[in-house]
Amino acid sequence: MQYASGARRALLAESGAAASMSRKGNCDDNARMESFWATLKAGCFHGIRPATRQAAKRLIFDDDEGFYHRTRLHGSLGYQFSLAFEANFRYSKNQPSTKTTTA
Repeated sequence: MQYASGARRALLAESGAAASMSRKGNCDDNARMESFWATLKAGCFHGIRPATRQAAKRLIFDDDEGFYHRTRLHGSLGYQFSLAFEANFRYSKNQPSTKTTTA
């Protein structure tokens, strides 16, 4: 089904969703979401199609909580996993300042 097809637009309208498309030839308007979905499908579903929406939610939750936040190293976080980064950030904010001031 093409993104701009009548069937796709009808499905969007029926579900109350808004189409997210830009003008013809602007190929990068949806690049971030396409990258997100590709990463999610490859990393979470491993080529399987969940039988139910609930099964898909469970797979996504397990991947998010079990791998993404606890195991996957994030370059933008100093190559820490996100839960460790958050814990270190909270710890550093609660420590007394070691800065000294001179009068």
